Amino acid sequence: MALQLHNAPNITFVGVYVHCGNTYGASEPKEVLQIQEDTLERLLKFVDRLKQRGVTCTTVGTGSTPSCRQPSDNMKNLTEIHPGNYTFLDVQQWSLGSCSQEDIACCVATRVIGHYPHRNQMLIDCGFVGLTKQGYGHMDTGYGVFRGHPNLK
Repeated sequence: MALQLHNAPNITFVGVYVHCGNTYGASEPKEVLQIQEDTLERLLKFVDRLKQRGVTCTTVGTGSTPSCRQPSDNMKNLTEIHPGNYTFLDVQQWSLGSCSQEDIACCVATRVIGHYPHRNQMLIDCGFVGLTKQGYGHMDTGYGVFRGHPNLK
């Protein structure tokens, strides 16, 4: 397909990009690094095969915050990275071991609008997307983490 795109008269083929989305299924940082290394090795072999067929990739990139948080020697062969929420990080990245809780640069501030001691619950004024879109069901804490209150969910 890359060869067809390269040879198409109305298309300028510039390169390839992979996303290490499978790093989100990793259970520890070491596994994230292994996924990243395997993916980049396959990507760079593919780029070499294209070059042997006369197709130059001026752009070779990868993405996913977990894989970009752990730079490797193979990353020196890339022209760009797309690390997602790397700038701010989040609880999901913390749970993957991509960062410490102190590395998380942003948080959501909300109000407690109800307290129900008989149910051991509080109601907060914050929507689902404001808390997490991907983390629910994957974090022991439910939708997020209450900084300074590890017993709250």
